[in-house]
Order: sequence, then structure tokens, then C-alpha cells
Amino acid sequence: MRTIVLAAPAKINLSLDVVKRLSTGYHEMDMLMQEIELADQIRLEYRKQGIHLTCNIPELPVDDKNIVVRAAKALLPYGKKEKGVAIYLEKKIPHGAGLGGGSADAAAVLKGLNELWELNLSQQQLLRIGVAIGADVPFCIFGGTARAKGIGERLRRIPDQPSQPILLINPGIHVSTREVFEALDADGAISHPKTDLAIRAWEDQDFEALKKSAGNRLREVTVTWHPEIREIEEKLIQAGAVFAMMSGSGPTVFGIYRTEEARDRAYDQLKEQYPVVIRSKTARREDFHVED
Repeated sequence: MRTIVLAAPAKINLSLDVVKRLSTGYHEMDMLMQEIELADQIRLEYRKQGIHLTCNIPELPVDDKNIVVRAAKALLPYGKKEKGVAIYLEKKIPHGAGLGGGSADAAAVLKGLNELWELNLSQQQLLRIGVAIGADVPFCIFGGTARAKGIGERLRRIPDQPSQPILLINPGIHVSTREVFEALDADGAISHPKTDLAIRAWEDQDFEALKKSAGNRLREVTVTWHPEIREIEEKLIQAGAVFAMMSGSGPTVFGIYRTEEARDRAYDQLKEQYPVVIRSKTARREDFHVED
């Protein structure tokens, strides 16, 4: 019985701009997205029929309410062979944290089943299938570092940079991405992140320039509801981070450090103050691969 094991890496938003609200109800985005080493693990075992999901987190649904099951079902019309799969999901990425954990899992399932079921779909085909499942799924298929525009489906590769140590802090609150977008005045007169300059700053590893150019439009809503996010950003900077920002719609905040030693000192300072404090690194595309 063939088995494939994959990592499903989380993401952070180095910059996130909401350009405008579209007539479809979606929002036009412009984001600088970065894969990180923190990852869930997914094991896929071939079955002749049926899609069965089990997870190490009992409270997560294992039916169509789970994006992993929806991703697997999206591939059923492709190929000619009778096919099914048993999916074992080990969650390490905090759920609902602004780190794209569900999207990462869906992307890993799409890539893994393309291999397991011998569908021979191109990356472009997987991206088109992915965006119908979730806006972050295409980037999670793409991996590495990328600029994401449109609703997340228009991706441009940004060259990999040296891995940077990061510290992730989640204050243990739940934030609904849908509610954040609904509360955002997407078309209001407000300054936007300068994504072109943020990309250049990231490529130059110029964190002072990154501070001046990057931003997160969703932060203006989430921080209003949860002021502790601003406090976490400040504490990360005080603890030596060269850059700190909320990821996605929150509530997780990340801090980037020059060295692992500096990050580990910050970890020791902050680990008792919040329920979730995780050490990780930015990742490059070749850091993850499919294992048989």
C-alpha cells in the first residue's frame, strides 16, 4: 500500500495590502508572503475508494467542513483510476492563527494526491483548483517567497533569501478572518503599504526599509478588537527583533531576528507571558519535499 508523507508549512505575511473590495464580495490583495519552517505533517495512504481523515486535534472536524477533505474531493474528477485515500493530519500550526495552517494542509493534500493518484496535473492546474478552495492555498502550493495579487491567485516568485530566525507569539484568542474583512473599510482614505519597496527591502535584507514600507491593512481592525497585539509587537522589538508584525488577520505576531541566539534570548524572556510562543525560521522552496 503506497504512502506519501508531506510537510504542510505555515506562512507569514511580510506585507499585506487590501487594495479594494470587489463586486464579487472578495477583496483585491497585494501581499508579500513567506513560507516558514513551522509545519503540519500529512500522511496519505492509498485506498481504492473513500476519503477518510483523522487528526491529532479531536475538536477539528473530519468531514466536508475540513478544508483537507474538500481539497481531496476537488481532485476526484481527475484521472481515470478508481481512487480513495486515508489522510492522517498532525497539526503543529496553531488553528485560526493567521498562519495559513488550513490552506497549507489543503495545498499539501493537492500536491500529494497528484502524486499518489498519478494525476499528472501541472502546478498551474493545481493553482486553479486551489484558489477555489481558499485564497491562501495557491501560495501554499507555490511555496518559498512570493508576491500574491488578485484574491491570492496571481503569484510572482521572489528570490529566496537566507533563512531568518523568527519568533511567533499567539495570545490565545480567536480571530475570524471573515469578520475582519467585513469590518475593514477597504476603500477608505488610508495609507497603504508600499509593496514594491517592501519587496526590495526584503531582497536587500534591509529591515529598516522594510519597517517603513511594509504593513498589514487587516491589523487596523484586529488591533482595535485586541490591543494586546500591539503590545506583543512592541515586546518583540524590545526583545531584539529587527522587524515585527501581525500575520494575516491575526492574532499571531512574528518577530524576525538576526541570529538564532538573539531569537532564543527573546524566547526565554517571553515564553511564560503568552500561551503560544514558537521558535521557527523563514524557509526556502527546497526545504520541503514529498517523501514516499
